[in-house]
Amino acid sequence: MKKLILATSVSLFSLSGWAAELPENLNWQTNWDAPKIGSPDAKRGGTLRTHLQSFPQTLRTVGPDSNSGLRSYFLDEMPSLVKRHPDTLEWIPDLANEWAFSDDNKTIYFKLNPEATWSDGEPMTADDFVFMMQFYRSKDIVAPWYNDYYTNTIGSVEKIDAHTVAISSAVEKNQEELMYTLGSLIPRPAHFYANPRKDENQDGIADDYVRRYNFKAEPTMGPMSWAVCKKDADLPLIMSTIGGVIPTPITKIATMLSVFECA
Repeated sequence: MKKLILATSVSLFSLSGWAAELPENLNWQTNWDAPKIGSPDAKRGGTLRTHLQSFPQTLRTVGPDSNSGLRSYFLDEMPSLVKRHPDTLEWIPDLANEWAFSDDNKTIYFKLNPEATWSDGEPMTADDFVFMMQFYRSKDIVAPWYNDYYTNTIGSVEKIDAHTVAISSAVEKNQEELMYTLGSLIPRPAHFYANPRKDENQDGIADDYVRRYNFKAEPTMGPMSWAVCKKDADLPLIMSTIGGVIPTPITKIATMLSVFECA
């Protein structure tokens, strides 16, 4: 499918900007015909009960002490733009329905799923991918690895319209490497971090991010998000079937809400 769209582009640290247009003759690709993952006889949905060995040091997935037992639930296992099918090894839609390669060997254009929502019900849009770059480049998150990776590996994110983004690598790569690098990106909820109380360096991220969000969990794209924490309880982590909405018949993403009543 080929389409020419005039819309709004976005500067790196802003959610609005000058008009931009998609290149002509883009070859849009998708893969809705891939086989569903898992057994067709498997029961979908349900509740997962598990536990942690100790009380988490933080609910943040970035910054000091964030490589804890909860990070895999709230970041590593979240949907990305595309996924590689475990059986066919083909790229399949996840948060993006379609993708197209630029001729510069650096850029992929992604059309986002317009029905995708965060676990708090807010829609996921191109702004969340623009904010992702703003977030990971900020010194306020106290995460040097992310600062470096989203500067020297991920080159830029540009908003074309509410559900179309252009994401570029900092260096040229072949198409397979570009899909692996750029297609694996996971958005951050711009609305959740909007209007920080203190932002002296004016990078859009709270100067006290580490402390302010230490136990304030952000919304996720599913399958899991944080619901409640009772420090006096001695109960396990519970995953139930409520949460963000990402309708896709291929990836079979479960929509769940985690209830962590922690000792």
